Amino acid sequence: MTLDIQCDMDAQYSATLKGIGSGKARTGAAMQTFNLCDNHSGLFEQIDKELMEEGWASSMLGKRPTQL
Repeated sequence: MTLDIQCDMDAQYSATLKGIGSGKARTGAAMQTFNLCDNHSGLFEQIDKELMEEGWASSMLGKRPTQL
């Protein structure tokens, strides 16, 4: 999954996310901070967890998005 734009709903969380990078380890992945609403934050966490179960490194810098 690639996230390119900020959520247009009221932001409740901030997350620093890593891009694709090289391979499942996301080596060299660029990082960017996104502000997300509650729903998109939860959805992103769920997708990230499922990708980690398939061997991908987490795309989140930190354990989870920070509440604003």
